[in-house]
Amino acid sequence: MEHTSSARSSMVRTMTRPRAKNATSQARETGIVQPTLSRWLPEAGSVTGVSPCEPEETPARRPQDWTLEEILGAVLEASHFSAEELGAFSRREEIH
Repeated sequence: MEHTSSARSSMVRTMTRPRAKNATSQARETGIVQPTLSRWLPEAGSVTGVSPCEPEETPARRPQDWTLEEILGAVLEASHFSAEELGAFSRREEIH
């Protein structure tokens, strides 16, 4: 299955930011197999908009402009947070 660069970018950001999820956890949540997710990490330099060394450097897009994959990724990521962590996540992702 071919995944969009946007979906790849979203998954790599999720696996490289603070409190990152590992590829195995991401695979269970998204249905994308773990070897694929693990392969994307070193390839991230070639994915548009993703820099594995500096994941916070990528300019944030407005949530209104997110793809369905990005929305799903944010919902899945947020589902594991405490109330305090959810507040920090929503501020970081500019979700209001």
